[in-house]
Amino acid sequence: MIYDDVNAYPLSWPATWPRKQWHERKRSSFAEHSLAVARDFVLDELRLLKAKNVIISTNVELRRDGLPRSGRRAPDDPGAAVYRSASLAEIQEAYRRRARETHPDAGGSQDDFVRVQAAFEAAKEEKGQ
Repeated sequence: MIYDDVNAYPLSWPATWPRKQWHERKRSSFAEHSLAVARDFVLDELRLLKAKNVIISTNVELRRDGLPRSGRRAPDDPGAAVYRSASLAEIQEAYRRRARETHPDAGGSQDDFVRVQAAFEAAKEEKGQ
């Protein structure tokens, strides 16, 4: 799925995900790094996951090359959301791999296995399957 209604700027937060109020949020582990370092780390992780069609949405105004515009103050809402698309075949492949890794009979935890099952069902529902 391509997210036609999602922009890199301003922040597009998923409608179905509850958002914490600013005073409830924890400080990010990226806080001691520059935006560029944090962005590169996230993109590297997404590359390892073979993510395609990625959009990182944030309230940081960006140039065309994806770097922050200079001379802008820090955003009041520093949140970020990562969107990516995957085919049903890619989702099924990832599900099978994670199900094998997290299955209690293979040494995984029941809680992790249940989370993998729920994520797979949600992904299938989103894909209309």
